[in-house]
Amino acid sequence: MQMDDPERWLCHYVGGAWRVPFSTRMAAVRDDRGAILGQVVLATAEDVARSERYLRPASAQDDRLYQGLLFQMSGVPVPRRAPPNGILHGAVYLALSNDAVFAIELANRVARAGLPPGAFALLFQA
Repeated sequence: MQMDDPERWLCHYVGGAWRVPFSTRMAAVRDDRGAILGQVVLATAEDVARSERYLRPASAQDDRLYQGLLFQMSGVPVPRRAPPNGILHGAVYLALSNDAVFAIELANRVARAGLPPGAFALLFQA
């Protein structure tokens, strides 16, 4: 993934939009060799609560679309913590900071696919 929009690294994807976290605690994002790629903001309990308030169920058709997006992520570095495998009941992905490349790309694809706001959320934790 290109760092063409570094502001996304400092946001959480909640309710169908990139939002400023309540937290200010940062974590470095490192590649497999330990090189620093950037930083993400770690979620607090307040960030998690907000993402849960925005959660909305998705239709079976939208869930299949999401699963297709996951399948298409095969060229992106594999995350250490797997994303939710479905969004029927809405899903929050609490990604590890070192999974930021994968997680942000997934959230970008969810946004571009037009999945319903609240069906998928992305936050980071240590």
